[in-house]
Amino acid sequence: MPARRFCLGLTLIAMLGLSPETHAQEYDSSGWYLGAGLGLGIENYDDTSGLNVDTGIGFDLWAGYRFDPNLSVELQLEYLDRLNNSIANGSATAFTGNVKTYLETDWIQPFLLVGIGFARVDYRDSRISANDVGFAARLGGGMDFYLWESNTSLGVTVSYVLTTGDADGFDYLSLVFGVQRRF
Repeated sequence: MPARRFCLGLTLIAMLGLSPETHAQEYDSSGWYLGAGLGLGIENYDDTSGLNVDTGIGFDLWAGYRFDPNLSVELQLEYLDRLNNSIANGSATAFTGNVKTYLETDWIQPFLLVGIGFARVDYRDSRISANDVGFAARLGGGMDFYLWESNTSLGVTVSYVLTTGDADGFDYLSLVFGVQRRF
């Protein structure tokens, strides 16, 4: 009985195309890619400790080029709305150039990223309404999951966006669930 289950398991793995050899060859190539995703954000504005914080929602778009199996560069546009707390409502738009380093090149690909760019933060409360623009840095990581021998992956990315200049103090945590297509 155990031998039959073992053979059945190997057959299922082979049918799904989940063998390590297949994925090692399929998912470590270089080239262009495009992606889009649903973004969630939690504001970490200065001087708001103890306030009730809402989760912001928005979208992310990115395009990049993978130079080799372990390194890529990309441009990322992120928009998050409803980054609210109990005294102010806010939204953020960030445009960053990122460098990604992939820790594995199998069908599951964890990565680390670092990026720099610009952020615009709009906020309003009962007294003021303003928007500020400044430099931004993005630090994070995530994981891409490639789908059965295709150039399409699903992924999740967690990053922290640090703002400077006029937008200083309007940092936020970003969580993105997305889909990406390699060309």
